[in-house]
Amino acid sequence: MSKQKDQPIIIAADLHLRLDRPRCRIDDYLKAQAAKFAFLLELWQEYYLCPFIIAGDVFHHYRVSPELESWTIDQIRKARSSEDPPLSDECYSSRLLAIPGQHDLPQHQSQLLYKSSLQVLNAAGVIDLQDSPDELFPDCVVHFFPWGEPIALPIRKEADTQIAVAHTLVFDSPKGVPADLASKALQFPITSAEDLLKKLPGYDLIIVGDNHKTFVVEQDGRLLVSPGSMMRTTADQINHKPSVFLYWPVEHVLEQIELPCAPGTEVISREHIDQPAEVEAKAQAFVEMLRKDVEIGMSFRANLEAYLAANKVSTDVKQAVWEALGG
Repeated sequence: MSKQKDQPIIIAADLHLRLDRPRCRIDDYLKAQAAKFAFLLELWQEYYLCPFIIAGDVFHHYRVSPELESWTIDQIRKARSSEDPPLSDECYSSRLLAIPGQHDLPQHQSQLLYKSSLQVLNAAGVIDLQDSPDELFPDCVVHFFPWGEPIALPIRKEADTQIAVAHTLVFDSPKGVPADLASKALQFPITSAEDLLKKLPGYDLIIVGDNHKTFVVEQDGRLLVSPGSMMRTTADQINHKPSVFLYWPVEHVLEQIELPCAPGTEVISREHIDQPAEVEAKAQAFVEMLRKDVEIGMSFRANLEAYLAANKVSTDVKQAVWEALGG
């Protein structure tokens, strides 16, 4: 790639950097996380440190350990200081812009951002936290809406490309919005990509974080992209393909790049979900059996204790049975 003014914007969301391992993961999660973060930063270097936008939830918790803070700062600084390729006046400044998601905020409150690890990154100068419009390129204005802030319509200038970046829960289709959520009067309304594009006609591109699913929706030439999560952290993400996007403002084109990762079946397990369900089912069947087969002349509790003592019943099932019977 030649150094030219037509640089892309890198788009990611929901990195959820952490030092603990999600229950569903059976691999070396921290190694996988480090590899994916390195991939993002190497892509940033490949495109000469072009603008890089993260649409919220950089960290999994608003206050992570100093170890993770320093590691993150170090990785970003190393990427910025790389001299391969060398920077020149032809390149735009190396900007990594972000908005806080609810996981980045104490009590999910924006006024408490100063207590967060994301603010540590901001103070260290490795991430620019944004909450006001920014002209990333000539004729390309980006509007930032952190968690809890409604997306406002832009003042339209026909020559500009208008982009909105928000951390708000959006689904890929109206049918995808869960009925129990759609019917609730929530503080932050949940909507579909189609509805959001209709409500915000002034934007050429809307970037949303929070939904860990990756999708792109087009409406009358305008685009909405949900990059999805960088990592697979729940069992239902077994088929998720972590991705990052390049947006080319001049051509108004989105390019999806999948992050390298092992097949979901090799790194994700449902055991923590299936095993408790199996124990519960066995316990319920056991209780039903006892109800039909209690010896006359013994109290129910005494009969149960006798049965448990005489048969090979696992500790988990015993505990579930007593809980089902009220202790």
